[in-house]
Amino acid sequence: MSIYQRFYVQTKYPRQVEQLIIDTLGGSAWLEANERGEYLWPVVVTIQDSRSILPERSYHGSPMSPVDGQSASKAKRQFWAAASRWRRCETGNAQTTERVDSVPGWYWLPSIIDYGSVEAACVAKALYTSPFVELVAEDNEISADATDSVAWMIDSEHYFDKV
Repeated sequence: MSIYQRFYVQTKYPRQVEQLIIDTLGGSAWLEANERGEYLWPVVVTIQDSRSILPERSYHGSPMSPVDGQSASKAKRQFWAAASRWRRCETGNAQTTERVDSVPGWYWLPSIIDYGSVEAACVAKALYTSPFVELVAEDNEISADATDSVAWMIDSEHYFDKV
């Protein structure tokens, strides 16, 4: 059984980054296109800290696109609205809740690239060094089995230096 690599890319140039990935892999056989033929799929992401991001995920841990995520985001907004009303009733005054907005321009790469493989290292290095990519993070399908699983930023200390 293979464990597949997941990459998350923040970019203003998704089509150029797709071409970089295809060139790095020598073709698109490793990648899954969406209904529009795109290999980088939009994803809703929240920055956790300087080392990790939190992609919005389905109940099963799969990253969700903004269209898929509308119902989850709506549920979160409804929860915070109800919590604010509850606090208002409890304390007699309204307390503000800190809302973390998602960061625009994030995409995820659905693929059958094995986690920790040479191909994964090559893609990680290509993404990290690309002028088209602002930030890149990774996880794998096993580590992302919960809705609150983070993806880790790739930096100069990443394993791709060993390849």
